[in-house]
Amino acid sequence: MSGVLERRTLREQVVDSLRSEIAAGHLRAGTPLVETALSARFSVSRGTVREALRELHERGLVVHQPRTGTFVRQLNAEEITGVYEVRAALEGRAAMAIARSPRWAEHADRLEEFVDAMHRARAEPFVKRIGVDIEFHRELCRSSGNTTLVHSWELLVGQMDSVHSGMGESIVAPLMSTEDHLVIVDAIRSRDAGLIQRTIDRLMAHSAGQLLGSLKNPGLGTTSFADNRLPN
Repeated sequence: MSGVLERRTLREQVVDSLRSEIAAGHLRAGTPLVETALSARFSVSRGTVREALRELHERGLVVHQPRTGTFVRQLNAEEITGVYEVRAALEGRAAMAIARSPRWAEHADRLEEFVDAMHRARAEPFVKRIGVDIEFHRELCRSSGNTTLVHSWELLVGQMDSVHSGMGESIVAPLMSTEDHLVIVDAIRSRDAGLIQRTIDRLMAHSAGQLLGSLKNPGLGTTSFADNRLPN
């Protein structure tokens, strides 16, 4: 039994390490992931590496190409649009559920604590800032009290990591501004369902549009939603 647990721990360590490197952009989209090289690097068996790569594939972080190998996934324009459309639907529903909750003020305060954590982490490595950003949105969904919604949102995390890897820090970082997250908290505090959904729809559409623009023109930078916010 101990051997099984140890092997599982090694697999998880490999998964966590590779996921962090993908999210941070150290393993860029299209990078081949070779079992023999990873086995030597992590001092684990090829079987453990194979299991780790299988899990990363299930999370949407890597792709398997028959007779070619395994590569870090690059989302195309259609997939990026789909991720942000689904996020808008799920996070908009979550935010509206919070606004209807008797504990809405407590949940809003908790989300603002995450924004404060994002501000404190602004000088940290990119992967750390990504983690804090993800935790804000995870808390948003969890606070809805809808476990099915949370599960559906968690299925998108791997694709979000693929966005980070494929686009890089200079493109993604402006879309993680604390001001953009405060826009969400302010909308929840309004307790106006229409305003909440409009705000999140616009924020997600803005992020997707900025990423697609940079995908077409790699030299094009991005700006935060708050810097381009339209009147409600």
